[in-house]
Amino acid sequence: MKIDSAMLEHLCELARLDLPQEERGEVLEQLGKILDYMEILNRLDTERVEPYDLAAEAVEGLRADVPGPSMDRAALLENAPRAQDGAYQVPRTVE
Repeated sequence: MKIDSAMLEHLCELARLDLPQEERGEVLEQLGKILDYMEILNRLDTERVEPYDLAAEAVEGLRADVPGPSMDRAALLENAPRAQDGAYQVPRTVE
């Protein structure tokens, strides 16, 4: 696949990028190199390569999700600059 100026323009529009005209040639060259490398990877024979799934191993080491005691609300509110009705009172951010 070859990326031309029209496709780069379309990609910039999709990604909402304002790519300066003087950088477009360099980006086209870099994208071309990336696609050339991906083509080399696509030609590799991976028929006998077993999938590697690290995520399954990571799940085994997690602790059980068991509820525990929470901190005392009054103790937490002691550190608040301002509190109201048992909650932190913060400045209004939406008008």
